[in-house]
Amino acid sequence: MRTIVLPAFLILSLGSFQFVTVLDDDDGIDQFEIETSSLLTGYGFDIDFKTTNTTLLRSDALPLSINPIYFETATFSLAPFEGSQLPSFSGRIDAELPVPEPGSLALVAPGLLGPAWAWWRQRHPKMGRPAA
Repeated sequence: MRTIVLPAFLILSLGSFQFVTVLDDDDGIDQFEIETSSLLTGYGFDIDFKTTNTTLLRSDALPLSINPIYFETATFSLAPFEGSQLPSFSGRIDAELPVPEPGSLALVAPGLLGPAWAWWRQRHPKMGRPAA
């Protein structure tokens, strides 16, 4: 596990706290978490990406970029500091494989049958035509 923290002078001058945690193959899970808080807004924000694909992250080092589409779940929360009357919310997004709609399957069938029919007509030019 590796947690990266912004330098103290940035925290004091900007009034915010930021952490990034990277877990590579931690009990069969790759995880990337970002936490940030701001004294100016009174809120803390946290987003956590997880996947069972342990080849996604190469090490506990901070990756140069991540694509959320490769993670199976993403949880997020926006919460005020303790004692605050501000509202909060949180949620979870689960990745799903796209399922083709019946309409798209209905379009694929004629698209495949058309070239097959054209090929058959070339091979059998006299069949199926009225006699002249």
